Amino acid sequence: IKRHNTPCIGLVVAAYLIDEISGGSKCSEFSLPWEFHYLCKQSFENTHLKLLFEAALNVMHHQLQRSLDTQGVSPGGSRTIAYERRSALHVAERVLGWSFTSSDENKVIDLAFGSSGAVSKAGASGRRSGSSAHLGDLEDGDEYNKPGHAILDNELQNRTPFFPTEWQDLLLNNDVLALFFSIYEATLNDQMHIYFSPGSSHMALQCMIQISGLRGKLIFKQTETKSADTLRAHYATAIMQNQLRIIRHVCTMDLTSDASEEMVVATTQMIRRFIEAQLDEQPETTVAGERLHPLALLAAGVPETFEYFGEVSRFICLLLRATSGILKTGDHEGIDEDFGDMDNYFVMQAFDELASAWTSIINEIREWRFQVEASGDAEQGQLSGSSSDIAGADTDGQIGNRSVLKSFTQFLTSTAYMIRSEYIQLRMLMCEDSVKESNSRDDAQSIDHGLLAKDYIVYEDQLQFFALLARLDIRQSMDRLYESLYSRCSALQSEFTRLEDAMGSGTYTDGDSTNTQHSIDILHEQIHWIVLLMGYTLADSGNSERVLIPSSILEASAGSHDIEHDFVVQGIMTILKTLQFELMSPSSILASYGSPLLVETLLWTLKRIAPVYFMIDSSDYRHPSLNIVLSFGKPSEGGSGPAVIDGILDFVRRTFDLWISEEDVLQMCVDMLLAFAQRPNIAQEITR
Repeated sequence: IKRHNTPCIGLVVAAYLIDEISGGSKCSEFSLPWEFHYLCKQSFENTHLKLLFEAALNVMHHQLQRSLDTQGVSPGGSRTIAYERRSALHVAERVLGWSFTSSDENKVIDLAFGSSGAVSKAGASGRRSGSSAHLGDLEDGDEYNKPGHAILDNELQNRTPFFPTEWQDLLLNNDVLALFFSIYEATLNDQMHIYFSPGSSHMALQCMIQISGLRGKLIFKQTETKSADTLRAHYATAIMQNQLRIIRHVCTMDLTSDASEEMVVATTQMIRRFIEAQLDEQPETTVAGERLHPLALLAAGVPETFEYFGEVSRFICLLLRATSGILKTGDHEGIDEDFGDMDNYFVMQAFDELASAWTSIINEIREWRFQVEASGDAEQGQLSGSSSDIAGADTDGQIGNRSVLKSFTQFLTSTAYMIRSEYIQLRMLMCEDSVKESNSRDDAQSIDHGLLAKDYIVYEDQLQFFALLARLDIRQSMDRLYESLYSRCSALQSEFTRLEDAMGSGTYTDGDSTNTQHSIDILHEQIHWIVLLMGYTLADSGNSERVLIPSSILEASAGSHDIEHDFVVQGIMTILKTLQFELMSPSSILASYGSPLLVETLLWTLKRIAPVYFMIDSSDYRHPSLNIVLSFGKPSEGGSGPAVIDGILDFVRRTFDLWISEEDVLQMCVDMLLAFAQRPNIAQEITR
């Protein structure tokens, strides 16, 4: 590789050798003891692996410089540069996905040992694509980019391997980190040439994903001149600066085009990997006797921290907005053919990646707050504050956890509104599309898919993400949800009233039936989703422990002037009124227009929130909400809980009368009653 002017042959051989020694090729088929393979791998990674990686870096750097110096030369010269660059990326990708042997005596067999292409699958994440991007002359058997190897679906290894301390000089070198991002930009320029191979940009993206998630105490072990936290801060600075360039470039692209699929998904993957790796690392620096929080370390050591997270939040909104745009223009028929539905579209998969990373940040701050409240530090427990707090000194001019996490909370709160608004708008558009698609099917296919695949299970991650965002500003969030639910319930009631009047006057026609049914179906679907969002926001799930009202909701409810202006109470009451309206008499001529899916969703929501809010025990809370106690509490405390429970039992009886043929609806009734039985206060009221 070093001695010849054309290092391609050496690089190709090195790639094969790495794949062979890693255990991902046919080396496990020679009937040799596993101990032999282990010792070979250990010896190879200790003596040759780093040298091969360094050689590949030198080739990439040399060819990157040559490509800048030889712009405008003959296609033959450019073809050589692109081929050598691709060969070096091939080696680098495999090295960055290498699974290192244990440094102690606990020898563990790699899960990927003996599986074909193990290194490339571990280092890469693959991607879903309708067309393969092959390496051309490199290798006919490469599998890293065949259809089906999706970045988001690959669970073999979705985190960067632990690199030993000896790799510090390479992997924590800012020039090396920037090199991979520059190489990727060079591969984009190659796309205009006939000799371009999509494998180059794919491998560059995989390398960027891997280096974005460096982690572990070994690679960040302190040196003679730098502490471990200083190394982490310098590394985070380099990654943020380079990722910011990529994020801003992606945000200028057409996010819905097939050409942008790989870059959009890979960008979200590297963002998630970086954020989760940073949150997993516990800093060693202490301020006022308290260990610095990972987010505080980023804010203190990386000037681009809030700029970076601001761009990520903007990226999340753009992904949701792009999907909404497709639904508004009606250009999603082809997408449904390729992906099944819009939720499987690569833009929504990319949103799921960023939502997962954002959830990790919010949960980190929530956990910190719980710890502070448990310690009884009321001052630190207050998460309100201005962004200028971060510039203040907590102790001896040093930034501490309190000021930084206050600033992060305020930043997340300010961005949460935009994300929530985009998500609600998208969901409402998807409801209209779902009804339209259902109406276009023939009778044999018009099955209510909502009853077959429960939305509260399929979309649990998205719903929980929305709930976390909503609780950052619970009053504004619940006001928006309550207004949306109330307006659509009023519209639904108006449709039923108009329908009943038309039937009574004899002016009802088949055309009216079709239009009315379409409008009612859309409203049912939209109410179904709003109720799901409210259910996840108002209460957490808890199968094995007693669930209490979230503190943010309790505080906001307690701060309301009266019950009429309490969004929590009014939201729950609207859910009850909606169920009452849907459970009309079986003899009514409008009964056939009801929605078993909505009834099941309403019952599921009551199963989730009723054990938390109904017959509330004030002794469970330090500062209970008087409005909740009066609306749903025990009679001994002046509450109306028994009347509400009695009304729900009447709903159960009416459900069995109206939906006797809907097994899922009846099963949800039973599940709701079982949830009630697990709360002694509610169970006693039912049996009484």
